[in-house]
Amino acid sequence: MIDPQSIMVACAACYDDPYERTHALGPIFRTVWWHSVAGAGVIGLIAFLQAYVFKGLIPR
Repeated sequence: MIDPQSIMVACAACYDDPYERTHALGPIFRTVWWHSVAGAGVIGLIAFLQAYVFKGLIPR
């Protein structure tokens, strides 16, 4: 996943005008948001399956 804080720092370094910086951040964050939600869902599903379905997969 892409770290939103890294995107903020990069846009702050590249754009001097606050108005231009704001309009550059919006589309990037909207795209990254859905990838982050999907990644968290996949990790949650894997954790759920390992905890309740495949109990012997992780050794004690």
